[in-house]
Amino acid sequence: MFILGPIMVRTVLKAYANMPMFTTVLGMASVFFIIIGIVGLIVAYGLWTGKTRAWWVYLILLVLGILSGLASLPHGILGIAINGTIIYYVTRQHVKAYFGIA
Repeated sequence: MFILGPIMVRTVLKAYANMPMFTTVLGMASVFFIIIGIVGLIVAYGLWTGKTRAWWVYLILLVLGILSGLASLPHGILGIAINGTIIYYVTRQHVKAYFGIA
């Protein structure tokens, strides 16, 4: 995301340079996705190091992913299955013990 994002933004900005409203919206979207990427890296580091807060944030993101999949049925079935499987795994006792959750 960090590598392809700026390349895509630069390419689209060159193509639509004469449309100022489009470039403004694209710039705001770029900032949004960069922030999402940074938050993802922080959560990933927290999961890697076994932080309890990261486990909770990840669980919330998985539930939001399931809700998003429900909103886009029938195309969201695969996402629902993947997120459900991950929720099943991260709620197992040995995984919760790693994160210090009783």
